Amino acid sequence: GVMIADKITKPISVLSGRMNKFVKSNFSDIENFSFKTKSPEINRLIKNYFILKEEIVGLVQNLQEKVKERTKEIDIQKEQILQQNEILKQQKEQVESINQNIYAGLNYAKYIQNALLPGNDYIVEHFPDSFIYHKAKDIVSGDFYWLNRFINVEGDDLSVFAVADSTGHGVSG
Repeated sequence: GVMIADKITKPISVLSGRMNKFVKSNFSDIENFSFKTKSPEINRLIKNYFILKEEIVGLVQNLQEKVKERTKEIDIQKEQILQQNEILKQQKEQVESINQNIYAGLNYAKYIQNALLPGNDYIVEHFPDSFIYHKAKDIVSGDFYWLNRFINVEGDDLSVFAVADSTGHGVSG
């Protein structure tokens, strides 16, 4: 009786050990072993283990390939995003530079406009009960006023005051 038990137990023990080795190798151990017994059931069990092992190895390799492909795709997408971010950064810097130039130009235009408009004191000198309220919508106004003194042909002293809207809707207009 002991001999029959050894003939059954030993092959099953060897198969079990090989299965444990395969699982512990994360299903990458492709080394086969040769073990034949006189028991057709145990031989069928070993054969089925080899078939199952081969399928598992194939599935694991297929999965690893898919992971590599997806990783490549992600790396490509990441690189594209980095390139797009660099383009956006450059465009932002260009817009900021253009914006700074526009504001510098508008501020200089405001300076010129303020220099050309008659001062409040000059207007009050000609129109004592008056004041000027001139407020630009943004930086530079499209509205302006003008005051000049004339002596007409009869010798009369005339002050002419004009208010004008040169653009209609501020600088953007």
